[in-house]
Amino acid sequence: TDDLDDSLRNLSAAMDRLRQQPDPEAFKQQIESLEKLIGAVMVFDRPDSSFQPSLPRPSVLRGEILDESANPPLPGYEESVKRYYERLVTDGETG
Repeated sequence: TDDLDDSLRNLSAAMDRLRQQPDPEAFKQQIESLEKLIGAVMVFDRPDSSFQPSLPRPSVLRGEILDESANPPLPGYEESVKRYYERLVTDGETG
């Protein structure tokens, strides 16, 4: 948050300089501050993924997979997702 605070202070100072007397250095300072803020937004706003790679291990499906999901399925796909997991369990038991 300190970096964000510094970027906001620099942006505010550049805006004040631009209001009083526009000069190339004030524009440069404003652009640099905006680029830092854009970079921070990209870091905080990137998509979240619940996938976490792990060591190779045998695939074993358990009943708890059907009991609860980390993310709910998209509206309208609930039944398809449920059938998909049921099929995985059924195929895993026979294969």
